[in-house]
Amino acid sequence: MNRFMKNKMSRFLKKSVVIIGLLINISILSFAQGPGVPGDENPDNGVPLDGGVSLLIAGGVSYVAVKMRKQHLKRKAEEGLNK
Repeated sequence: MNRFMKNKMSRFLKKSVVIIGLLINISILSFAQGPGVPGDENPDNGVPLDGGVSLLIAGGVSYVAVKMRKQHLKRKAEEGLNK
């Protein structure tokens, strides 16, 4: 394995560790509210996360798709120059 690939893998692993750490911290800290008072029968004391989360996921998927397409086109162009 050449030095370029090792450097690229090292950067990828560092980014992955940071992202996983952030996701774990966010999941631990994102409790909206406690379980409530015992005997409280109000079913409406939950936090609605329906609309915002689905839009966030859709935006993330589209962002990744655009980035992957650009990377694919860049590689294709580089392969065309190397032939």
